[in-house]
Amino acid sequence: MTTTVYKEVQSHKSSTCPTTDATWLWTTFVDESSMPIFVVNHAGVVEMANLAGTQLLRNAADERVIGKSLADLLGEDHARERLEHVQAVLSTGRTIVFEEMRRGKQIRCVMRSIPTTNGSKSVLVTAYISALHAPYQNGYATVRAKNNDAGKLGTLTTREVEILKLIGLGMSTIDIAKHLGRSVKTIEWHRVSLGEKLGVVNRVELARIAIAAGMVSLDEKAPLQTSTKD
Repeated sequence: MTTTVYKEVQSHKSSTCPTTDATWLWTTFVDESSMPIFVVNHAGVVEMANLAGTQLLRNAADERVIGKSLADLLGEDHARERLEHVQAVLSTGRTIVFEEMRRGKQIRCVMRSIPTTNGSKSVLVTAYISALHAPYQNGYATVRAKNNDAGKLGTLTTREVEILKLIGLGMSTIDIAKHLGRSVKTIEWHRVSLGEKLGVVNRVELARIAIAAGMVSLDEKAPLQTSTKD
């Protein structure tokens, strides 16, 4: 098994904690956050998960994740890789950002060892959609996943992925055609194919998928445009 070396980086330090009530802090953090949050122990078993965390991990709409292993939820290859990093975080005490594709979305998972006094070993995982949040700015080392779940994006051709990104950047069909050196009719055909494969009906939904997939960031600029209309 390949050994990953984690580099210690000075992270952003928050201000003084406003309360010493750990239960209140934990409940507020977990219940009111819209981000996926879950806890995994050293054996890869999920010990807790909020609603968003459950939705990220589970395979079926009614499936419970607490008490299940990552292998049960993600499959052997995906689980093995993630457990390797969970155990590395526990052994080194260093926080990392694990970047992966999950159900077609580019996710950054911050993995932190949970300090305890009873000898238990678990990791807190908080997940962010890459295009909307950037936890790596805290200075933590970033590790890219080798095993990813591209979801429906995995059915797209290279050209369709390219066009989806340009749609996500707000480019019109005319400008995409000019940028790629193709006819408007050809680009429109690709756009229809994208909609059918991804199960959406308009450009706005395609753009949202591109952003959620991490193909574009919110501050990324499109190539030079000459038209604003399709």
